[in-house]
Amino acid sequence: MGWLSRTWSSWFKSETIKDEQEKRAVYSEVLRSRARWEEAMMYFEEASGTDEVDYAIHMLEAAEIKYQMYLKQAKKIGLDRSQIYDARESAV
Repeated sequence: MGWLSRTWSSWFKSETIKDEQEKRAVYSEVLRSRARWEEAMMYFEEASGTDEVDYAIHMLEAAEIKYQMYLKQAKKIGLDRSQIYDARESAV
């Protein structure tokens, strides 16, 4: 019986570590994609000329989609908005 409980405990710890690693990875991607979205927004605000504005719109749309994708993934794995933004503000 001791072997089975040790095996189960080891597996559970392994799964917990994987979950934490996934949360950290998604958390990092959320922050990174938000920063890219903010950069795209600034670029759009400063764009001049038709070509620059068109490029800025595409850049902004792509950054927004990627940011939303990672926010959905964060929600799916149990990260909530306060965890992301509280940690981000304390790092600044």
